[in-house]
Amino acid sequence: MALLAGFTMLSATPAAAHDAIISSDPADGTELTSSPAQITLTFNNDLSTLGGQIQVADAAGATVASGEPAVTGPTATLPLPEPLANGSYSVTWRAVSSDSHPIEGSFAFTVADPAAEVTPEPTVEATEPASATEAPAEETPTPISATQEADDADSDSGLPWTGIIIGAFIGLGVGIVLTVLSKRRARKD
Repeated sequence: MALLAGFTMLSATPAAAHDAIISSDPADGTELTSSPAQITLTFNNDLSTLGGQIQVADAAGATVASGEPAVTGPTATLPLPEPLANGSYSVTWRAVSSDSHPIEGSFAFTVADPAAEVTPEPTVEATEPASATEAPAEETPTPISATQEADDADSDSGLPWTGIIIGAFIGLGVGIVLTVLSKRRARKD
């Protein structure tokens, strides 16, 4: 009986998919020849005007722009305060969809403006080995590649879907048990 009630409740519940991003400007993986003036995200439904966040970070992980985007219908826009230098950038975003569920994601793009000044890489001069009285030279840390950073961001972002799904099934089971018990009590009274 309880199994039949649970199956009936599951089949009566509409399977609703959450809203999703349909495009970004700049697009994921794009190499631009000039800095974008803003980051624009477009979704399949109107967004809530509360709770949104967009963050732009350079290849070293330093935040170059961050804030709550302007939301107009299905579009969220974050203006960039100044032009971006040549290099790789990652964008992480969070929005509240039309069904009030938070959604989030990330993408990356590169700026390669041929007219921009290129900052020369520091050169390392060959030195003689340090003597016993000299302190050893400090090593500079190896920079993280944009691809590795994007992979790290993807693995750290998102919701714990397994926990959410298990919690939903536990809640559903508790609801079914309470419904069956209340019907039994009503029959006894």
